[in-house]
Amino acid sequence: MIKEKDEPYISKLAQLLKHSWETISNCGTSDIDNNRLKRKIIICNQLAFTVSILPIFTSLYLLIIVESPIFFTPFLVGLFYMSTILLNKFKLHTFSRIYLTILPTINLMIVSGFLSDRYSLSMKIPYISIIVAPIILFDLTEKRKLIFGIIWVVFMYFLTDIINPYIPILSNYDPAMINNLKMIDFSSVICFIIFISGFLYLQTINYNAEEKLIQLNTETERQKTELEVKNKTITDSIHYAKEIQNAALPKQQILNPYCSESFILYKPKDIISGDFFMFNVVEDHLIITVADCTGHGIPGALMSMLGISFLSESIRKPGLQKPNEILNNIRQQIKDALKQHDFSTKAKDGIDMAIVEINAISKKAEFSGANRPLYLFKKDDPQTLIEYKPNKIPLGIHTRETNFTSFEFQIEKGDTLYLFSDGYEDQFNDDGTKKMRSKTFKEQLVSIQNKSMKAQCEELEQLHTQWKGDEPQTDDILIVGIRF
Repeated sequence: MIKEKDEPYISKLAQLLKHSWETISNCGTSDIDNNRLKRKIIICNQLAFTVSILPIFTSLYLLIIVESPIFFTPFLVGLFYMSTILLNKFKLHTFSRIYLTILPTINLMIVSGFLSDRYSLSMKIPYISIIVAPIILFDLTEKRKLIFGIIWVVFMYFLTDIINPYIPILSNYDPAMINNLKMIDFSSVICFIIFISGFLYLQTINYNAEEKLIQLNTETERQKTELEVKNKTITDSIHYAKEIQNAALPKQQILNPYCSESFILYKPKDIISGDFFMFNVVEDHLIITVADCTGHGIPGALMSMLGISFLSESIRKPGLQKPNEILNNIRQQIKDALKQHDFSTKAKDGIDMAIVEINAISKKAEFSGANRPLYLFKKDDPQTLIEYKPNKIPLGIHTRETNFTSFEFQIEKGDTLYLFSDGYEDQFNDDGTKKMRSKTFKEQLVSIQNKSMKAQCEELEQLHTQWKGDEPQTDDILIVGIRF
């Protein structure tokens, strides 16, 4: 009975043996991705190591029991087999398998000649078992090597009878010792056959597993094709949704009677956008709106369609609505539509929006913003940016809901104003560590005031491209610039 205190040592020994076996088995496979080749190299290592053990033990038997001076011969044979693992270590995978196919036949031929046992069953059986080695070490994907291995074994089977008479027999030694060697040889043959049979069984299991893997890969390819079809269907639907969304947006030409030039920099992140802009004319008043909805892509686009609908409804109410009143109306509509009664609701989505209303006759302007500001450059001082700050609350449920305030100012010919979402200034740089921020955006606007609005749009877009480099676009981008 094994004492309890001995169990940790036995466990450690078992772990050591297991680790050693795995290390030997996987020698030379570290950088191989082909699972089939990797498996054949592992089998090659295991076969070489196991077969090398037999002659090494034979050498010990000859040295200790028989006290034979030729004990070193089987030891050298064992080293020859062990060198197969070394070949795999140096990435000579094909050569190692060919070497392992050739070596046993040469070894058997020499041993059978030494023992004068060239015609006995104990010397013929190994050839039958060795012929299995090429089948294990190569497969139908390596037809030439497989056929070469089989032909080589068959060739050596007949060549042995021709070569053996020229190999000197160990006749100077005791016949009992020769008989012992033959018994060892016969035992080795039986062990070798059992070993080969075991590996054939493992090979069958491996091939069955590979067949299942092939089936799995086939199923994966089928699912991949199915996903590609679904992805195309979804993408086509999103592109069609983009056409619908673009149809809901106003034409830039609406601004032409009210300004000298303008630009719209509109770059959705995911085909459709959570940003939108609107130009409405009510009783000689031009109402310009830029909005940034929660999210982007499909969720943002759904919110943008809600926002467009609520904005249009607020503007159409009887009597001219001031920008801050429009924002108050839209906020309530969003809360009602999304059932934002309190903060326990899951839908906490909202819209950031900037609205400026301009009297086309008096050029008096009024601005109100929900988290989005307005930038103004006066003609007489184009290097000074005037910022009209918004209320720091969105259109939607919020912890602090106050009425939106507004700012009045006068527009003169040559003045330039900008309404925009936060996508441009929130863009990460090439290494994804730094956002552009409003400071850089403001500096860029100041630097381009002497240029036309078309040139400004091109330069802003170029700066964005240079800033992000290979980094993906962070958010939807919308900038509306108008020069009166």
